[in-house]
Amino acid sequence: MNNETSDNSFVVNLEANALHRKNAIEFAIKHISTDKRIIVVDGLDPQDNAMIQAVLSRDPKSVLPHLEKLKKEGSGKIMGLFYVGYGHGSIGQCGHTTIFFENVSMLVAKAVQDSIMYIGQESSTRYLNMSLQATKNPAGTIFGENLQKESMDFYEQILADLIPELTARFPMPEHNETDVDKIQRKVTDYKKSIKAKAFDIARGFLPAGVTTYVSWHTSLQNAKKQLDYLTQHPVAEVSVLATQAMQAMKEVYPESFGHKEHPEQTVYLAHLAGKYAYWDLKYDSFSILKNTLSPHELCQYEELMTKRPEYAELPSFLNECGQIRATFPLDFGSFRDMQRHRPWVNKMPLLHTDFGFFEWYLEQLPQVLRNRAEKHLEKFEANLQEIKLSREELQNYILMGYTVQTQTTGGLPQYVYVCELRTKQTVHPTFRKPEQQMATYLQEWFKENVGFDLPLYVNMDTDEFSTKRGTQDIVKKEVI
Repeated sequence: MNNETSDNSFVVNLEANALHRKNAIEFAIKHISTDKRIIVVDGLDPQDNAMIQAVLSRDPKSVLPHLEKLKKEGSGKIMGLFYVGYGHGSIGQCGHTTIFFENVSMLVAKAVQDSIMYIGQESSTRYLNMSLQATKNPAGTIFGENLQKESMDFYEQILADLIPELTARFPMPEHNETDVDKIQRKVTDYKKSIKAKAFDIARGFLPAGVTTYVSWHTSLQNAKKQLDYLTQHPVAEVSVLATQAMQAMKEVYPESFGHKEHPEQTVYLAHLAGKYAYWDLKYDSFSILKNTLSPHELCQYEELMTKRPEYAELPSFLNECGQIRATFPLDFGSFRDMQRHRPWVNKMPLLHTDFGFFEWYLEQLPQVLRNRAEKHLEKFEANLQEIKLSREELQNYILMGYTVQTQTTGGLPQYVYVCELRTKQTVHPTFRKPEQQMATYLQEWFKENVGFDLPLYVNMDTDEFSTKRGTQDIVKKEVI
């Protein structure tokens, strides 16, 4: 379908089925007489989309005749003629696809997301009841299976006990509404908020081997690069699924994944993944490990920063003014939220019990329930010693409330963005607190070193419950 949008712009909507490699592309193009125009092309096979952009570097003409040629030659044929031989990554960057990993462990999701280029979504333990999800038991033993089952059973029990307890602890706020629909909406939002608060606490008792769903929207080039690395990952589930995903990509996009293999590269990636897939250092508190921000350079942008309105982001060129490396202890559950932020470097920590269970999760429990939780953790840690696996594979059994050490490196725009987003009242409290600490650090450092106040739109309140959580949902619209 062709949709005109103005005198010099229109949308070219193409339909193609990449999965079945159909060779016919049906589309309608309306030529416009003016030389200057905007053409929006939608629905192309990712490889075709990449190629019609790439030919601009060798044939500076309108895209329209290339689309006509594409229609004549068939989907995938043009990429097959040029891409592999051209060997330039910029072509593969122009074609995008989405890969879904379903019923995989949290460890797979984290490995896929362990890239500054990651774009995608994952099932949220803050909004979903995970009690019916399967778990991964790499030990393959009844003992390992029972350990996972005990963890999942305790998660389900603690979740059931928490909802009535939280309802009593956080009664529904009073309101003056008289409209029946608005009252019902407030009641619904309140109940969702209570349930979400229960999920926030109970998720600490979920094993990292619980299964989840994760999407990955990526360029063809980045898919090839990341999958090459993940096939060498020390966690078997990750390497096996990456190998299967690579085979699927070769079948769907043979012209883009038909590159010559280089054995020496595989050896290098195996060494890289084996040694650096996880890091494992310990610091006792929030720390700034490195700050190379230049006060002199930042002073040049005083007006840019002091006049920035709320919701506006700092421009990326401020990254040239230096970087910050920060670290702080966090639970693995909140690390999952933190890791999806881009484009800073966020090192993947090894999950284990050495740093202890994050205290916040226990503090949220009434005393009777806390006593049960502490006994459960004591038994869990003892039983964990009986499973003989590598530390990487053992992560499947470790509960998400155990402490990991984070380490992030990035420029001022990234830290400001995350501080402002993650200090909001709807953010998980264990992640919110260190971001409040980072906000305080940035403002004090600017005042002392740069000479002007850095405006930050952050929420420094300590209150941990908000009915706004109930409004943060994706729901189907009612058909009127």
